[in-house]
Amino acid sequence: TMNMKEIKNMKKLSILFISSLIGTAGLMTSCSEDYPGPDPVDVTANYSNKYLSKSNLTLTYDGDEMTGKAVDFSTVKGETANVTFYNVFPGEETLKLTDIPISGDANGYSFSGNGTGNLTGSTFNYSGRVENGQLTVNLTNIKMVNSAQMANTYALSDIIYGRGKDMIRNSDTGLYEWGESDGKMIAAPLYVDMDIELSSDGSFLYAVMTGLVKGMGGYLLAQLLDNVTLQPNGYITANYTTDEMMLGEQKFSEINMEDPESMNKVATFVMYKLFLPYPMGGFQQQDIINATEGVNRIYAPSPKGLAYWYMKNDHFYLKLDLPAIIIQVMKSQGKSIDQNLMALLTDAILNSDPVQLKNILSTISGQLDNSILSMLAGLDNATFQMLFGWIKEGIPMQMGKKDGHTYLYVTKDALTPFIPFLPSLEPLMAGIPNFGPMLFDSYIMPLYKGWSTITKLHIGIDLTVNN
Repeated sequence: TMNMKEIKNMKKLSILFISSLIGTAGLMTSCSEDYPGPDPVDVTANYSNKYLSKSNLTLTYDGDEMTGKAVDFSTVKGETANVTFYNVFPGEETLKLTDIPISGDANGYSFSGNGTGNLTGSTFNYSGRVENGQLTVNLTNIKMVNSAQMANTYALSDIIYGRGKDMIRNSDTGLYEWGESDGKMIAAPLYVDMDIELSSDGSFLYAVMTGLVKGMGGYLLAQLLDNVTLQPNGYITANYTTDEMMLGEQKFSEINMEDPESMNKVATFVMYKLFLPYPMGGFQQQDIINATEGVNRIYAPSPKGLAYWYMKNDHFYLKLDLPAIIIQVMKSQGKSIDQNLMALLTDAILNSDPVQLKNILSTISGQLDNSILSMLAGLDNATFQMLFGWIKEGIPMQMGKKDGHTYLYVTKDALTPFIPFLPSLEPLMAGIPNFGPMLFDSYIMPLYKGWSTITKLHIGIDLTVNN
């Protein structure tokens, strides 16, 4: 049994122990309240405006509100913070800023500074504030690398004829050689540059691609676009039109396959433009003027945030915001779309495994009998992964400048995966009376059969600075 002295000593020890615990608790309480603002755990979170019903992020990009985005904010002691942007800056799937000084008050923390893209080298300023349940970030002075050289408003090139590169048969050897000829289309809104094996009889294919495709493509493209603007912050905007396109004197809707007069106009136009050489025939700048100014075609500026550009590894990337484009198209048709559903679909696509996504599309296409889904599902894994990369990162393009022209184009390597599907266009072309089968046999199939003889093929857009 304990004597009285031992009992008194134990009571003293217990009191000391309890006092120590109380002191420690007081110290811990004192530390937790020692932050310059709210408890960090209350503001450390993922903030998003993808889902309208629970949006807790306000994000502006050079003054324009961005939606469908997510940003992480985290702080440990309320003195510095880490901020991570997801798919906010063109070409930067994830961009993390670390050790940002923050200033706290009773309601939240404020911060500001400047940053640089990890992959693209783009620069920007930022300012923001976080409170319990809400993050606001303003991004300003955003500049893509090379923006000083690239940012401009560009017009589509005119159709110009002159002396240009051509395949010429040597009368002595009977073989083709590279040379020059007069009356060549040396510029057009659609840019085409091509080399072909001289040992092959590819003169017809060369003429089709560099003359007919460039001419027809430029004629149609100029009816859709008036100019294109590459803004310093990565926005791509354009003056475009939804007015119906023309084929010669007729709007597409006016072409009547059952009306001999209508078909005669089509036949005459096609004959002069596709089959007769310049200057008797061929597409000319006056054709574009007739199809634009002649019918008072009305162009309007495109919304911001549908397309972006950035430079990386000496490539020009065209990044499309597909969810924003789909929503815009639906709005222009007077329809609404559930943005929460769009956010779910976007996350599912971007975060899925490409092969798994391809298998899902294959199953869906089998049930819906959809030709586009069927074509996507029929791509080999390597091609599908390439397309998947284009959706996530943007379409890689080459850029060239010469004599006041700026060329943005894709190369043969980017086009090669799609060539095996050209024969599958036959049913579609067969649906175009009179000319469909002829165009398929005379132009599409020669391209398919002669693809291996093409040593260089650049297809894109030919731009000039709009003064």
